[in-house]
Amino acid sequence: MASIAAPMIQLNVQQAKGRANMEARLLYQAEVDRAKKIWSTDNVDFDKRELYNTKYCKKVDGYGYDDEGFNFKVSCSTGKQTVGGKNLLLAFPALERNPGQFTDEDQNGFEDVTGLPTHDDSCYEGWKGDGFRNRACQLGGNNVIPMYENIYNSKRFNDYGTY
Repeated sequence: MASIAAPMIQLNVQQAKGRANMEARLLYQAEVDRAKKIWSTDNVDFDKRELYNTKYCKKVDGYGYDDEGFNFKVSCSTGKQTVGGKNLLLAFPALERNPGQFTDEDQNGFEDVTGLPTHDDSCYEGWKGDGFRNRACQLGGNNVIPMYENIYNSKRFNDYGTY
Protein backbone atom coordinates (compact mmCIF):
# COMPACT_ATOMS: atom_id res chain seq x y z
CA MET A 1 0.00 0.00 0.00
CA ALA A 2 2.87 2.38 0.78
CA SER A 3 4.28 1.87 -2.72
CA ILE A 4 1.07 3.33 -4.19
CA ALA A 5 0.70 6.20 -1.69
CA ALA A 6 4.14 7.77 -2.28
CA PRO A 7 3.64 8.39 -6.04
CA MET A 8 0.12 9.71 -5.39
CA ILE A 9 1.44 12.19 -2.83
CA GLN A 10 4.13 13.32 -5.27
CA LEU A 11 1.48 13.78 -7.97
CA ASN A 12 -0.66 15.89 -5.63
CA VAL A 13 2.34 18.05 -4.72
CA GLN A 14 3.19 18.59 -8.41
CA GLN A 15 -0.43 19.50 -9.20
CA ALA A 16 -0.48 22.02 -6.34
CA LYS A 17 2.78 23.58 -7.56
CA GLY A 18 1.39 23.80 -11.08
CA ARG A 19 -1.80 25.50 -9.90
CA ALA A 20 0.17 27.95 -7.75
CA ASN A 21 2.47 28.77 -10.66
CA MET A 22 -0.48 29.33 -13.00
CA GLU A 23 -2.20 31.59 -10.46
CA ALA A 24 1.00 33.61 -9.97
CA ARG A 25 1.39 33.98 -13.76
CA LEU A 26 -2.20 35.22 -14.09
CA LEU A 27 -1.71 37.74 -11.28
CA TYR A 28 1.53 38.96 -12.85
CA GLN A 29 -0.01 39.29 -16.32
CA ALA A 30 -2.95 41.23 -14.86
CA GLU A 31 -0.51 43.68 -13.22
CA VAL A 32 1.41 44.08 -16.50
CA ASP A 33 -1.77 44.65 -18.53
CA ARG A 34 -3.04 47.21 -16.01
CA ALA A 35 0.32 49.02 -15.97
CA LYS A 36 0.43 49.21 -19.78
CA LYS A 37 -3.05 50.70 -19.91
CA ILE A 38 -2.38 53.28 -17.20
CA TRP A 39 1.01 54.15 -18.74
CA SER A 40 -0.63 54.81 -22.11
CA THR A 41 -2.94 57.44 -20.62
CA ASP A 42 -0.85 58.97 -17.81
CA ASN A 43 2.84 58.34 -17.14
CA VAL A 44 3.37 61.12 -14.58
CA ASP A 45 4.29 59.94 -11.05
CA PHE A 46 3.93 56.35 -12.22
CA ASP A 47 6.35 55.20 -9.52
CA LYS A 48 3.94 56.39 -6.82
CA ARG A 49 1.06 54.22 -8.02
CA GLU A 50 0.21 51.18 -5.96
CA LEU A 51 -0.02 47.76 -7.49
CA TYR A 52 -3.55 46.44 -7.82
CA ASN A 53 -2.90 43.21 -5.93
CA THR A 54 -0.52 44.06 -3.09
CA LYS A 55 -1.31 40.82 -1.26
CA TYR A 56 0.42 38.62 -3.86
CA CYS A 57 2.46 41.07 -5.96
CA LYS A 58 5.30 43.38 -4.96
CA LYS A 59 7.71 45.83 -6.53
CA VAL A 60 11.25 44.50 -7.01
CA ASP A 61 14.56 46.41 -6.83
CA GLY A 62 14.94 48.35 -10.06
CA TYR A 63 11.25 49.38 -10.22
CA GLY A 64 11.21 53.00 -11.38
CA TYR A 65 12.00 55.53 -14.08
CA ASP A 66 15.07 55.28 -16.29
CA ASP A 67 16.26 57.17 -19.38
CA GLU A 68 13.98 55.33 -21.79
CA GLY A 69 10.80 55.14 -19.74
CA PHE A 70 9.69 53.16 -16.73
CA ASN A 71 11.11 49.83 -15.60
CA PHE A 72 8.06 47.91 -14.38
CA LYS A 73 9.82 45.27 -12.30
CA VAL A 74 7.22 43.34 -10.31
CA SER A 75 6.95 39.79 -9.02
CA CYS A 76 3.85 37.87 -7.97
CA SER A 77 3.89 34.87 -5.65
CA THR A 78 1.39 32.20 -4.75
CA GLY A 79 2.57 29.65 -2.25
CA LYS A 80 6.26 29.11 -3.00
CA GLN A 81 5.84 29.86 -6.72
CA THR A 82 7.11 33.28 -7.86
CA VAL A 83 6.70 34.76 -11.33
CA GLY A 84 8.07 37.98 -12.83
CA GLY A 85 10.85 40.00 -11.27
CA LYS A 86 12.37 40.74 -14.67
CA ASN A 87 12.82 44.10 -16.37
CA LEU A 88 9.79 45.23 -18.37
CA LEU A 89 10.28 48.61 -20.02
CA LEU A 90 7.27 50.85 -20.51
CA ALA A 91 8.77 53.28 -23.02
CA PHE A 92 8.13 57.01 -22.99
CA PRO A 93 5.91 58.05 -25.89
CA ALA A 94 7.62 59.96 -28.67
CA LEU A 95 7.46 63.69 -28.00
CA GLU A 96 5.95 64.63 -31.32
CA ARG A 97 3.76 61.89 -32.63
CA ASN A 98 2.18 62.97 -35.88
CA PRO A 99 -1.48 62.25 -36.50
CA GLY A 100 -1.54 58.98 -38.34
CA GLN A 101 1.42 57.52 -36.47
CA PHE A 102 -0.95 55.42 -34.35
CA THR A 103 -2.83 52.79 -36.33
CA ASP A 104 -5.58 50.24 -35.84
CA GLU A 105 -5.55 48.69 -39.32
CA ASP A 106 -7.49 45.57 -38.28
CA GLN A 107 -10.03 47.66 -36.29
CA ASN A 108 -9.89 45.43 -33.25
CA GLY A 109 -9.69 48.30 -30.75
CA PHE A 110 -5.97 47.80 -30.05
CA GLU A 111 -3.15 50.00 -31.40
CA ASP A 112 -1.20 47.95 -33.94
CA VAL A 113 2.38 48.68 -32.80
CA THR A 114 2.03 48.68 -29.01
CA GLY A 115 -1.01 46.43 -28.66
CA LEU A 116 -2.48 48.85 -26.13
CA PRO A 117 -6.27 49.30 -25.94
CA THR A 118 -7.57 52.40 -27.73
CA HIS A 119 -10.81 52.65 -25.74
CA ASP A 120 -11.99 52.59 -22.09
CA ASP A 121 -12.31 49.28 -20.21
CA SER A 122 -16.06 49.07 -20.80
CA CYS A 123 -15.43 48.34 -24.50
CA TYR A 124 -13.57 45.09 -23.97
CA GLU A 125 -14.61 41.55 -23.07
CA GLY A 126 -13.11 39.51 -20.27
CA TRP A 127 -11.19 40.58 -17.20
CA LYS A 128 -7.99 41.11 -19.22
CA GLY A 129 -9.55 42.89 -22.20
CA ASP A 130 -8.96 40.12 -24.71
CA GLY A 131 -11.37 41.33 -27.39
CA PHE A 132 -13.37 44.35 -28.51
CA ARG A 133 -17.13 44.18 -27.94
CA ASN A 134 -18.47 45.81 -31.09
CA ARG A 135 -21.99 46.11 -29.65
CA ALA A 136 -20.84 47.83 -26.45
CA CYS A 137 -18.88 50.65 -28.10
CA GLN A 138 -18.41 52.24 -31.46
CA LEU A 139 -14.82 52.42 -32.70
CA GLY A 140 -13.80 56.03 -32.23
CA GLY A 141 -16.95 56.84 -30.25
CA ASN A 142 -17.25 58.47 -26.83
CA ASN A 143 -15.10 55.81 -25.15
CA VAL A 144 -11.93 56.34 -27.21
CA ILE A 145 -8.79 57.30 -25.26
CA PRO A 146 -7.93 60.88 -26.32
CA MET A 147 -4.43 60.11 -27.61
CA TYR A 148 -5.94 57.64 -30.09
CA GLU A 149 -8.73 59.90 -31.43
CA ASN A 150 -6.80 60.64 -34.63
CA ILE A 151 -6.96 56.97 -35.62
CA TYR A 152 -10.74 57.02 -35.84
CA ASN A 153 -11.32 60.67 -36.82
CA SER A 154 -9.28 60.48 -40.02
CA LYS A 155 -11.07 61.05 -43.31
CA ARG A 156 -9.77 57.71 -44.56
CA PHE A 157 -11.44 55.85 -41.66
CA ASN A 158 -14.75 57.75 -41.84
CA ASP A 159 -15.21 57.59 -45.62
CA TYR A 160 -14.57 53.91 -46.02
CA GLY A 161 -15.10 52.46 -42.55
CA THR A 162 -11.83 50.64 -43.06
CA TYR A 163 -8.25 51.60 -43.75
